[in-house]
Amino acid sequence: MGKFKLFYFASKGRGQPIRLLLHIAGVDFDDVKVTLKEWKDIKANMPHRRLPVLEVDGNLIPQSGAILRYLGREFGYYGSNNVEKTRIDVISGAVDDIIFLMERLFYNETVEAAKENLKKEMVSWRLEEFLDVMEETLKENHNGDKFFVGDQASLQSCQ
Repeated sequence: MGKFKLFYFASKGRGQPIRLLLHIAGVDFDDVKVTLKEWKDIKANMPHRRLPVLEVDGNLIPQSGAILRYLGREFGYYGSNNVEKTRIDVISGAVDDIIFLMERLFYNETVEAAKENLKKEMVSWRLEEFLDVMEETLKENHNGDKFFVGDQASLQSCQ
């Protein structure tokens, strides 16, 4: 197993699911919390000019979803067959959809009226619908008594 180094800001955001999966897998890693000043200095050298980035033996892997799938495959948290892998992808996609809306709400510097409309949209149906769908999906596996997929945690469990 190689040496792992996660580059992300000193916040949870897109880096936290990666940290959780590394901890669940029992992997020792360097958690590099990049300041805004440091980010200005290293941004040009980071793939896609975005964080998080995972460095594995000198190779840089960008994009939180790609990092999670890489780690899931590497440490056995990406399902045991194609059906489970697809189920993980579907659930991860649904989580990404809701995260995208939440990021618009919390990190967008639009006028307050636009934020209020987005907040109403999130609360009124998208969040409620998302939670209903996730509950139904959980119940499809062992009647909701264990995990979303199979009999053990998966990369999706960290989202």
